[in-house]
Amino acid sequence: MSSIIVESLVKLGITRIFDFLLKIIIRIFGNKSVENWEATIERAIPDVKIYGVVPEEPKLELVGPYQPTSEQQNAADLLRPTIEINDPHAMLVDDPELLHSPVKLRANTLDYALLEVLRKEQKQKHIVSAGAVIVCPKARMLVLHHRSKNSRTFPDRIHTTGGAYQPPNVKPGVDFDSLSLKSTAQREVKEETNAVIACDGSPPMLLAEERSTRFFQFVLLGADISVNQLNSLHENWEGEGIVKVEFDELRSLLVSPPKPWVPSGKAHVLAWLAQGAPGAGWFPKFGKLSPQELFVDVMSLST
Repeated sequence: MSSIIVESLVKLGITRIFDFLLKIIIRIFGNKSVENWEATIERAIPDVKIYGVVPEEPKLELVGPYQPTSEQQNAADLLRPTIEINDPHAMLVDDPELLHSPVKLRANTLDYALLEVLRKEQKQKHIVSAGAVIVCPKARMLVLHHRSKNSRTFPDRIHTTGGAYQPPNVKPGVDFDSLSLKSTAQREVKEETNAVIACDGSPPMLLAEERSTRFFQFVLLGADISVNQLNSLHENWEGEGIVKVEFDELRSLLVSPPKPWVPSGKAHVLAWLAQGAPGAGWFPKFGKLSPQELFVDVMSLST
């Protein structure tokens, strides 16, 4: 019995090593990114600012609770009893320190009620969020999210999976996402689709901004899931459904979608294509086009 267990572990180890090496080979030789893709996306989708792809997860530093004025505090106190889920959030104190590696993010903590007060006063700064472009390479499918008709922002639209970072210690004894944006991405994917994504050997990590909502976004470009997970997906109360897109149908969804896109969601998918569709397998094709060719084709119709 012990020899069977050892043999199984060895096989599992070899499989993981092979998968890891394959991802490296694909990234080096098969997934060359499109030149100037960031500026191309920004011209086509003005609501999105692209900071770029970073090699390491940003380092998040929480510098304490946001200090409201007495008027803001009173308004938030009146609002709290009316909010069903008053989640904690993090709001950037200043611009991301992009010249550091890893990128540094300094943020205050606050709850949703106080955030809503700041939004009404137009004094909200960037809210930290995270998500993922989910792909099933075996099924050749992309997994997207159909937002609820009751969503506060961009209701009833197609989007990638993601949401606000939830800092620890805002509620006593609750760790939430700790100091990890990868943890936020994993939690949001689980909540919105029931899928579990691993962050070992992470896909490219995109930093972007949704200008209209002031969300600062950390996005895993190409978090892969198995066919079993694909078949077990289901939405939560935040969505109208899971959108499974075959690779050969992605062009149609980008060019003439049945529902409008959330601008940043479309930008995330385009960034994924520009990077060579990480996680999509060995030299993936979208119809007859490579990921980069599809990016150029779609962008030629948008600019």
